[in-house]
Order: sequence, then structure tokens, then C-alpha cells
Amino acid sequence: MRPWLPLLLLALMGCPAGPGDDDDFAPSDDDDSAATDDDDDSSSVADDDDSAQPDDDDAADDDDTPWVVDCAALPAAPLSERILDGARGYHGLAFDGSGRIVGNAVQALIRSTYAGDAEVWVPGIGDLEGMDSLPGGDLVVSAGASGELWRVTPEGGQSLVLADAHAYTVLTGPLGRIWASGGLGIVDTNVVRIDPDTGERETITSVPPGGEPRSLNFSPDLSRLYIGTEGGYETGRIYVVELDDELNPTGPAEVFAEGVGDGWLDGIAVDACGNLYVPDSWSLGLYRITPDGDVSLYLDWSADEGLYGHGAIFGSGIGGWRPDALYMPLSYGGDRVKELVIGVPSRTFDGEVLNGP
Repeated sequence: MRPWLPLLLLALMGCPAGPGDDDDFAPSDDDDSAATDDDDDSSSVADDDDSAQPDDDDAADDDDTPWVVDCAALPAAPLSERILDGARGYHGLAFDGSGRIVGNAVQALIRSTYAGDAEVWVPGIGDLEGMDSLPGGDLVVSAGASGELWRVTPEGGQSLVLADAHAYTVLTGPLGRIWASGGLGIVDTNVVRIDPDTGERETITSVPPGGEPRSLNFSPDLSRLYIGTEGGYETGRIYVVELDDELNPTGPAEVFAEGVGDGWLDGIAVDACGNLYVPDSWSLGLYRITPDGDVSLYLDWSADEGLYGHGAIFGSGIGGWRPDALYMPLSYGGDRVKELVIGVPSRTFDGEVLNGP
């Protein structure tokens, strides 16, 4: 056990989950008092009644202007990067339905508000890999050592979905199925789809031998499944599978992009313009890949591995979590969580998109 973990657990258990900041970006505002409440102060872009762009409840206030995303005018680099108070994450992160981020540390599920109020939600669950929210508010988590896939209710109840999933990544698809890959503990080149209610599993596709699928995500129009890989290939490689209207493959997995770092791709986040954001743990870099497969280094953390973002999800837009930011667990940096503001929302953005793919 890492020596700082017992101290962290004691600190978290003694830190109650306060009311948090239910409508602001300011992390210091946990009670919406007039002294710091953005309703009464300034018209900065973070205020919840001034600009809809990073509106944290995804609801237009009475003087908001619509957020229009122009894919031809995206920021060339991140707008800001900071490590958050309270939040913890090892390899996976997810958002619950009440405005908190959930991650794994000290063999527990830890959830935190944007203001930094953290609590041990499910103790003793072990070391986990990927996780994602299911329709209805449950969470699905992958137990790396045992290969099990578990479902966790908002009250902390646990039920086994599948005993031998061996998944690194779990991704909830638009129809509520769990898409999984990773082959932890076994050699497995398959991507599978799992019914969270029955545990029934079907193979969707596979990648060529030599590497294994590690990370997954969809294109904004759900016509593509992207597959990040680990090991075996000469450089980092991402595959793509074309999907029909029922999210079934129309052909085999094909190479979409190469040269994505050195070949250990820990996550894929996709923005509203169809760009992929992919961290590679061997080069300690974050790569941005266009919908055409052009690869560029977006952020370099090689000077300090503690800053490497191990996986990435977009903010929920609820409770202060920015929908135009990536949230990344720092598994080499004390299992903390980084906020990386990139200025564009996720692939699920339902507003107007100009010059899109």
C-alpha cells in the first residue's frame, strides 16, 4: 500500500460531503450566499445567468445567449489546467446524477463536489479500472484484479454483472449497454457489449493480433466506434469501426490513426467537432486527433509524470463541472484529479455546431 493512502482515507472520512456549489463555477461558493454568488456580482462567463457557454446546469437562463460551437475556430491549446481539491481517481472517473465526480482511491469509491467536499462513498471495493454511469443513476465499475464487473446503486449497494469481464475500459452506450475492452489478466483482442441487467455478452469487433483494445468512444453522430490500443504495435494506434443505426458494426476494425504517442492509449474523449483527445502513458502526452485522423501533440507532461492525465472524461455541466473541460485522474500523481479546460464541449452537445465534420 502506498504510504500516503491511510492518511488520505482518514482525511476523506473526516470530511463531510457539504452542499457544494449547485450553480456556480467558483469553487469557494458552497452556499450561494450573496457575498460570492455569481447571480449578484459580475457577468463573467462562469456565471450561471450570464452566458450559456459553460452553463453548469445545461439550462438556458433568462438572459443567456445560445452556445454556438465553431469547429473552425477552436483554441489551439488548453485554456487552463489545474489540480482539484477533494476529487480522487486512479484509472477511471464518472459523474453521478447529483453533481459529484466519482473515482477510485484507497480501495474505495470517492465522490466529490466541484467545491472540493469529498467523502468515502463505497469503502473496501478494491482497486478499480474503468467506470461509467448507467441510465437511472447506477454506476458500472470494473475490478481489475478479479476481472469482475460490478453495478453500484446511488445508495452504495453492489451487484455482480459479469464475473469474467476482465475489462480496462467500460463505456455506457446510447442504448444503455456496456461496451468493454481491455483484456486485463488475459490476452483478449475483442471489444464486447454487455447487457447490464442480464450480464449477457456479445463480441462486437476485434483488433489484429499484436496489441489489445484498451480505450473506447463514439463519434458525435454515433456512426463510428474508436478503439485505442496498448502494446505490440510500432506506435500508438487507433482503430475505427463503422456502425449502423442500431450500433452494430458494418465491417471490420480498420486503422484510423497511427503515431499516437508510443502505444499505450489510456482513454479517448471526443468533442462536439469529432476531435479525439487521447492520453498515452509511455510518452506522457495528450494527443488531439481530427475526424480525418490527423495526429498532433496537444499537451506534453513528459517533464513531470505526476501531471500525466490517465484517461479523460468531459465535465457533466452539473454542479459546477465545466462541460468544456476534460477531467483526468492522475494515477502517477497521488490519484488526484486534473481539470483541463479546452473550450469545446463533448460529443453529446446538443447545441449548434458550425463547420463540423
